[in-house]
Amino acid sequence: MPDGDRERNRGMFGYEGEGYLRRGDEGVPPSRHRDWNIGYDTDHGPQQSYRGRGPKNYQRSDDRIREDVCERLAMDHDVDASDIEVAVAEGVVTLNGSVNERYAKRLSEDICESVRGVRDVQNNLRISR
Repeated sequence: MPDGDRERNRGMFGYEGEGYLRRGDEGVPPSRHRDWNIGYDTDHGPQQSYRGRGPKNYQRSDDRIREDVCERLAMDHDVDASDIEVAVAEGVVTLNGSVNERYAKRLSEDICESVRGVRDVQNNLRISR
């Protein structure tokens, strides 16, 4: 097979001449896996995403939530988290301590709210100048 034809016939999983076909080709059902066909089924249009829906009665542990909050606060460029204490009880995050600016206080709260499993944030941070 000439190189131009070979490249033109190359499928997702190899060459069609070698027995490989792309999903959606005749005889190979389209994949519903999100990595392959993100949120779109060629036969039926946009598909509903179930991302973020856990099993019934699933709840992240307070330790995992605290770990994520602390990690995100530590990695943020605009928040000096060295004087922040983080406590989590039943999905409610409590922040105690101090930050340098009002912006950092608000941003700390926003960071906490972005963590999966957080139900509420009690922001007791003080602004030290």
